[in-house]
Amino acid sequence: QTTSTVFCKYAKIRISVLIQRNWFKFTRYRYGQGRRVFAMAPLHHHYQKLGAYESKIVTRFYIMCIVCAVLALATLKLCPAN
Repeated sequence: QTTSTVFCKYAKIRISVLIQRNWFKFTRYRYGQGRRVFAMAPLHHHYQKLGAYESKIVTRFYIMCIVCAVLALATLKLCPAN
């Protein structure tokens, strides 16, 4: 696994946990009872609760990591050699 692939997976998991936690705290403060964005955090457990198989989840995460890596490479501004 490349470093960018590992970082991409880690980032998605951490962001889903942060979203879940902050939304729960916000709704608990605002409405008196916390509400959740995902059935369970981190994000891959949310998909498992919905009934998706682990192999399908892993495959989709890999595809998203590849898409993110391609977008990152596409946005690099490379200067021509003089």
